[in-house]
Amino acid sequence: EVRKRKQNEDHDGSSTSKRFKISGNDTTAETTFTYLPPDETRKRKLNEDQDDSLTIKKFKVFDNIDATETETTTEQKSSSSLIAKLQSEIQKIKNENETFKKQKKALILENERLKSLAKDHNAPVEQKEETEILQETETVHTCTYISKG
Repeated sequence: EVRKRKQNEDHDGSSTSKRFKISGNDTTAETTFTYLPPDETRKRKLNEDQDDSLTIKKFKVFDNIDATETETTTEQKSSSSLIAKLQSEIQKIKNENETFKKQKKALILENERLKSLAKDHNAPVEQKEETEILQETETVHTCTYISKG
């Protein structure tokens, strides 16, 4: 046989608690049920909804942070690649510049040598301007001069 008995009832205006004792077959269990008025239930539900909303906002913020970190990492890799490519181009231009300087110096020395040879033979020499010499050699990387001696 199972018996239910209401032991006490608390009432503070905002909620009601009821305590029950159930006994039978050498077993006893006690439980308390709390009843909340509709206004209190709505307040708790609103608070839970606000907590859920804040949790969702937190997850969105963390997702945005993760996306931004990923984007930043990708941009850094892209920037590093671009920097390496630009540095390679700059080095190539510097090397070409050095080559042209060496060619210019070699051509000037060769021009002076030819002038000296021409004076020795008392033959008139057509003087070329330095810019003309460079224009003639812009597409040629190495020049070989053969002189009759």
